[in-house]
Amino acid sequence: MCWVSLAPRYVGSFEKGIDYVGDLAAFEADFAGHAAIARALGPYKLSLHTGSDKFRIYDIAARPTEGLLH
Repeated sequence: MCWVSLAPRYVGSFEKGIDYVGDLAAFEADFAGHAAIARALGPYKLSLHTGSDKFRIYDIAARPTEGLLH
């Protein structure tokens, strides 16, 4: 079996229709850890929960995944 995408539970609040609610530095550290695991054990894409409205975290999520983001 090969993972294609995974949506782990990240720090902060992910609610439909509103931007990310939470500490951006804490999210960045949390997401970087998940990205390191995805690179080491994958590669597989990390997904953002209800990500279509999360403008505050797009850049934070894009950097450590090196394009492996869904």
